Amino acid sequence: MEVSIPNIQYQAQFDEIKLIIDTRKKRAYKALNNEIILSNWEIGRYVSDKIRSAKWGSKVIDMLVVYLKEKIPGIKGYEKRSIERMVRFYNEYSTVEFASAIPTQIKEQAIASDVLTQFGDDAAVLFLLVQVGWSAHLEIMSGCTSPEERIFYILLSNRENLTYQELRRQIDACVYERSLLGNTHQSLALEKAYPDAGRIFKDTYMVDFLGLPENHSERSLQAGLVKQMKNFILELGKDFLFVDEEYRVQVGMKDFRIDLLFFHRGLRCLVAMEILCCAQHNNSYVA
Repeated sequence: MEVSIPNIQYQAQFDEIKLIIDTRKKRAYKALNNEIILSNWEIGRYVSDKIRSAKWGSKVIDMLVVYLKEKIPGIKGYEKRSIERMVRFYNEYSTVEFASAIPTQIKEQAIASDVLTQFGDDAAVLFLLVQVGWSAHLEIMSGCTSPEERIFYILLSNRENLTYQELRRQIDACVYERSLLGNTHQSLALEKAYPDAGRIFKDTYMVDFLGLPENHSERSLQAGLVKQMKNFILELGKDFLFVDEEYRVQVGMKDFRIDLLFFHRGLRCLVAMEILCCAQHNNSYVA
């Protein structure tokens, strides 16, 4: 039987209950993810130490897999390949080079949280690693090489709440390299009003997913962006909310139209984008 909600008072109260459910679900997922990452780290460290000390030969991991299947019926995620990934996970993230590349702010947060102190010198590293899921780490380990690049994508994935498919696209689009080449110029007034603007806006955005021909018009670019707004927002950052296209504004006695208008949740302000095409250099710009 379908029941309507005639009173807006109940709607608000029901929203509060939904918020409780959503909040607890997120906390439960976070707690579960922490245990998965810590478990994989500890298993990787244990197996790595045995291999390095020459106590385990090449066949011992195969024996371990058989043992786990016998002792824990139905267990998944502990095949030979999975355990080898755990070893790689530990070996590559337990290095001095990786720990040294972690931003000071993350290290300070790890100390302040006082949650992973039982891991000693590895606490700051693990505080960073538990920010994303295991699938994200697999994408980052396979697609990135330097500690700085891996840390960049861990923080990006956590901040934008990316799925591993979305993260893969960001890695394939070389977002890290583009962030190094970017040299965003912004006014002092913007820096003062929105200190995070330099991190949020990029000089270059990849819109190859539109599949436009080389000689395309501004209108076709705008239409393509609107049609594939989900992919474009992923490229911009998930805090961008699309408001409208060709949005009319009045300045003085004149009317103007904004090609694309967004609202940014983090900055809490509207963001206007103007689309320009340069036929001479065969480039498109979003200003």
